[in-house]
Order: sequence, then structure tokens, then C-alpha cells
Amino acid sequence: MGIRPFSTGELGRLQLTQASAMQDEGQILAYSAGTADDYGLDSAKTYAAGQKWPCGFRARARREGSTHGESMNETEVGEQLSEVRLPLEAESELTTPARFKLLQRFGEILTGALTFEVVGLPERGPSGLVLRLRLVTDGSA
Repeated sequence: MGIRPFSTGELGRLQLTQASAMQDEGQILAYSAGTADDYGLDSAKTYAAGQKWPCGFRARARREGSTHGESMNETEVGEQLSEVRLPLEAESELTTPARFKLLQRFGEILTGALTFEVVGLPERGPSGLVLRLRLVTDGSA
């Protein structure tokens, strides 16, 4: 016996529960290509801020090691990977590549908003989107 799909009422309740659990606020930043410089690099790319969305942010940290076999020569790089849950309606603003700016955390305005790159494709569930994020640290935020 297969899994039965959600009824309209069940799906509505799932989406309401998801929306009520979003205590943070952020913006999707849509990418616009600039002009190529003499080396073919995108020299004037911009990220335009869209509307503000309620969201659920979860920070995670992960350490990555290099592929060197000798432990003495191995270099580890710390990288902050995070996730954000957004309403399904936010999907219309997503472009590739995109960034996400976290503006409020638990209802408190952040004094220095955090900007993240969206890593991979969004995961679409029955009640919302999940984006995987990497903190922008190259000064282009």
C-alpha cells in the first residue's frame, strides 16, 4: 500500500504551522551579471534585494580537511554552512546564483546583517523551501 497524498486541509495546516515557526526575517538577493573585464571575469555583478520574507534560520558549522594523505601536511578549513526555511511563495524570487541576507534573528534586528551564498538547488517540501547557505566572507556582501 502506497503513501496517500496530503488532503487540502492537511496541507493547509502544515503550511500554517511552518509559517508560525518562522521567527526570523531575510531577503533573497537576485544576481545580475555585470560586464566582463579584460580577463573575462564578471567585474560588475550585483545582487538586488527582493522583498522581506519570514524565515527560519539554522546555523551549522562544518570543518573540511584537504585530501592530503599525511596528517602533518593536511590543511583544515572552517566553513559555516547554514540552512534557511522560507515560505513556498519565495520560490518566485530565486535566481541562480542567488544570495540570502539575514536581517532579523528571533525578532531582533541584526546590527550587521549576514549575507550568504545559496549552495545548490532549493529543496521544496509540502510546506516550504529549504536553502543551504554558505557565509560570504570575500568582502562582496
